[in-house]
Amino acid sequence: MSEDENRATGAGSQAPTQQEPSAASPEPPSAAAAPAPTAAPSRTRWTGKDFVTLAIFNVILLVVAMAVTAVVGLLLPGLSYVVGYPLAGLLTGPVYMVMANRIHKRGILFFTAVISGAFYAAMGVVHYLAIFAVGGIVCELAMWGKGSYRRVPRNAVGYALLYVFYYLGGVLPLVVFRDSYLAAVGAMYTSEQMGVMLYYYGTPHIVLVSCALAACGAVLGVVVGGAFVRRHIKKAKLV
Repeated sequence: MSEDENRATGAGSQAPTQQEPSAASPEPPSAAAAPAPTAAPSRTRWTGKDFVTLAIFNVILLVVAMAVTAVVGLLLPGLSYVVGYPLAGLLTGPVYMVMANRIHKRGILFFTAVISGAFYAAMGVVHYLAIFAVGGIVCELAMWGKGSYRRVPRNAVGYALLYVFYYLGGVLPLVVFRDSYLAAVGAMYTSEQMGVMLYYYGTPHIVLVSCALAACGAVLGVVVGGAFVRRHIKKAKLV
């Protein structure tokens, strides 16, 4: 073999050989897959916390309303049916507004009406439960729409309707099922108290005036409550 051939052969043997890409070579590591987004909690679905809040505030509403009724009944026994409802609406309105802004979900007024009706039903006046439940449905129809429970005007309408039905809770049973209603309340009232009740719940023009006053008291309570929520509760980030 000539010297040139040897030199060429040596150079060929020393040249690096290019490896064929292996079909089984591993893929380069990819970036870590992002976790699947979790579904946000529904803003319209009631939670256990919402029901606890509703229960606590409804106990406060009932205690305040019953206290107002008792005090007015002692001080103004002849006018308690006319004065008691608007005063109770005025004093419970701020409590209701805090509750409405904390929960702000459809159904607050319906559940509040049903709880009140169940309370009176437990006392023996089962007629109130059906009337208040119907009133709660009417209130919810008035509150239909997004964000209504955080708006003062909408709450004023809904709470006013609720207090109108609270008053009508004593009126409608006299019209629909008079005998059974009188039998139910007869165990709680004296004959004199029964006569006063029949006068205020059975005289049409007094019923109209009382309903209007009850609605006005509830509206004022909501307006005061709205200002309280805006100036204090929202600033403290409690709603």
